[in-house]
Amino acid sequence: MQAIDVMMFRITDYSHTKEMVAAVNRGVPVRLITDETEYRNADRLWDAYNVDIMYHAGVKVKLDAHQGIDHEKAVILYGQATSIIGSSNWTSPSTSSQREHNYFTVKPFVFTWLKDQFNRKWNNSNPSGNAETKAFVPLPPSAPKIVSPANGATAVPTTGQSLTWNGGLWGQIYDIYFGTTSNPPLLVADQQLGPNEGGSKYQKYALPTLQPGTKYYWKIVSKTMALVPASGAVWSFTTAGTSGGGGGGTVPAPWSDGDVGDVGVAGSASYTAPTFTVNGAGADVWGTADALNFVYQPLSGDGTIVARVASVENVNAWTKAGVMIRGSLSAGSAQAFMLVSAGKGVAFQRRLSNGATSISSTGSTSVAPRWVKLTRSGNTITASESANGSTWTQVGSSTFTMPASVLVGLGVSSHVRGVNATATFDNVSVTAGGGQTASLPEGWDHRDIGAVNAAGKATYSAPVFTVSARGADIWGTADAFHYAYTALTGDAIMITRVPSVSFANAWSKAGIMVRETLDAAAKHATILVSAGRGVAFQRRATTGGESVSTAGGPSGPPRWLKLVRSGNTFTASESPDGSAWTPVGTTTISMASSVFVGLAVTSHTTTATATATFDNVSIE
Repeated sequence: MQAIDVMMFRITDYSHTKEMVAAVNRGVPVRLITDETEYRNADRLWDAYNVDIMYHAGVKVKLDAHQGIDHEKAVILYGQATSIIGSSNWTSPSTSSQREHNYFTVKPFVFTWLKDQFNRKWNNSNPSGNAETKAFVPLPPSAPKIVSPANGATAVPTTGQSLTWNGGLWGQIYDIYFGTTSNPPLLVADQQLGPNEGGSKYQKYALPTLQPGTKYYWKIVSKTMALVPASGAVWSFTTAGTSGGGGGGTVPAPWSDGDVGDVGVAGSASYTAPTFTVNGAGADVWGTADALNFVYQPLSGDGTIVARVASVENVNAWTKAGVMIRGSLSAGSAQAFMLVSAGKGVAFQRRLSNGATSISSTGSTSVAPRWVKLTRSGNTITASESANGSTWTQVGSSTFTMPASVLVGLGVSSHVRGVNATATFDNVSVTAGGGQTASLPEGWDHRDIGAVNAAGKATYSAPVFTVSARGADIWGTADAFHYAYTALTGDAIMITRVPSVSFANAWSKAGIMVRETLDAAAKHATILVSAGRGVAFQRRATTGGESVSTAGGPSGPPRWLKLVRSGNTFTASESPDGSAWTPVGTTTISMASSVFVGLAVTSHTTTATATATFDNVSIE
């Protein structure tokens, strides 16, 4: 049989941990007995790091329960009937600098003796009746402590700010909550910034440009490598300056909102998942200077913004709403605006350099709802429109004089100074990097969904799709992943084989997804295979609701997956060969007739990318 048993006093060298995790992911059972005092030894804090990683990955762990310490070092390799005993801990000094003595042997009596000893300790079957081991329960980190900005600070500059905190000895991963409400929303998850090892080595997260005269709230949740959390308090600070002049504080970070140019009356913006509602006045976005309300975030280098303009209030036939890239918030800044108007159709309007006269390319005569997209590649910005967010028609492309760091977002102008018009946007996404590729089959597109901290990508070389992604997970109330997709109306049978999923985490996932919208909190049904946790049917039945999961078999890739939609009923199945199918689960989700279907990948960590391959993809 294939199995590994380990008795190890101290574990601070990740290379050993990595191999145990890899063994678990191959389906090899691993058991570990380790010393309780080392697990929370402040002088050996990386012991907890490694033990927590193994526990979270599926290694079964117990601690010594007897008096004193358990200084034994032994490894039993059942598949090779090999025993390893000696003086080496799993530490860097043992590996590289200390003089150690280790004995590798296949002698049966040594193997049998060690095996019997390990099982006696593991099962607490010592004839004396004394317990030698106890269950391992991963401990939480210390609660994070604020460093700066100081709680209650005022007149904080709006630029160049970072959140800084002391994560303590045992914190490794951090969720950062930030916003303008006293219960701030999640800004970014699973930032692996490590512990505070003493002195001023604090954890830090850089903020985007903030609104003036605004009170911000923030909170840090520290997690160990076993993902056991400890929450800090909610802290706050207020920025310098005076609020007003347009712009509300009700859009989530990293978004900001403000009026650009002479609008005549303050605009505003708000967000209720999955919809941005933007109110903007102003004579026009045109000529040599603009007047509008702009909801924006910074973008450095190349990138893509996509949104569906769900509605545009008809204050004027030329009331405009769309996606915009601007060099600055100056009214005369160079800008690209892919817009939907209230009564004049779709247009790509732009100012190629600061202070220049605007030009326009006419798109279709469509009105809202309509999808719009801008893609920046170097100095070139390309504008497109779509009826469904999948099949795109290019409207225009131009070369601009803009800085590398720009502002990207949603613009609304009523075309009447002093009168606001309201527009709504959903399915909004900003993707940093090269944006969409042209290498997918006709009718397919791809994008990052939710809060990912590095751009994903998708390519196709017949018959294989390759999708790479970062993202905390497809789980909870909102997802973070990369999605290669196409539009679907009505019922369908979707099948693929997943030949491979690279290991960034045991829960790195790849599979078939049907999704109602491209918002992070959208309803979805997904049949997936993970890097180390087998097959699962995971879904969210209501927008913004909690996810649920039904476990399939323990198999990893390669694995065939099937998802069938019949009305509001979704049935997920798996197969070793694409012929003999095993049902995993069936559920009812009230989902729109027109949806998206495709291939989803998440790494389950924000610190590494997972890549999956798909072949035999069919949608019938």
